[in-house]
Amino acid sequence: LVEKLSVDPERIDVIYLGVDCELFKPGDKFSEPTFLWLNRIKKYKNPDHAIRALAASKVPARLIIAGTGDQDLMDNLKGLVKSLGVEDRVSILGWVSEETKAFLYRSSWALLMTSSLEGFGAVVIEAAASGTPTVAYDQGPMRELIKEGETGFLVPFGDVDALADKMSALASDPALALAMGRKARSFSQAFTWDAAAEKFEEVLLEEAWKGAKGKPR
Repeated sequence: LVEKLSVDPERIDVIYLGVDCELFKPGDKFSEPTFLWLNRIKKYKNPDHAIRALAASKVPARLIIAGTGDQDLMDNLKGLVKSLGVEDRVSILGWVSEETKAFLYRSSWALLMTSSLEGFGAVVIEAAASGTPTVAYDQGPMRELIKEGETGFLVPFGDVDALADKMSALASDPALALAMGRKARSFSQAFTWDAAAEKFEEVLLEEAWKGAKGKPR
């Protein structure tokens, strides 16, 4: 996007946000296949896609939706759950504390990311730090935050059936979910706050050096 604004690529540095890898860390998983959708409840984040995918999945599983946002949309989601007949498999929690969020990340088998637009997608790295892979739509930053087939799966945007297929693959193969979670945890170590601070310092020093060139000491 910045390049499209005619900014010289040589002048662009990317500093990724960090995550707390001490708060978000691996732990025991739920005994039954459980997927987590955790985000702001906004239309463009498509929380209904997660519900529809669960209903379409071929392997019995549970879905937890956590987050706050538009109350009307929240009410619509509850109506969708009822209309699809999955009341016994979907829990809509609303707001959760940081401690509960960390518990949900590490306990879930995978995170679902169905947003149309994300600036970064910190929830993907928080889940990864918790030893949990992500199934996401193939768009934007997800291509940088998920190593396809290793730390999660990318599916075509808006393809709920493809989302359901990947959910079924993970739900039917606990070993696969755990293996991807281990790789996700390892991958997340590149996104610590220490790494972000070191990169920021590197950029500042480089710019300071450029500014000082040619000037008398």
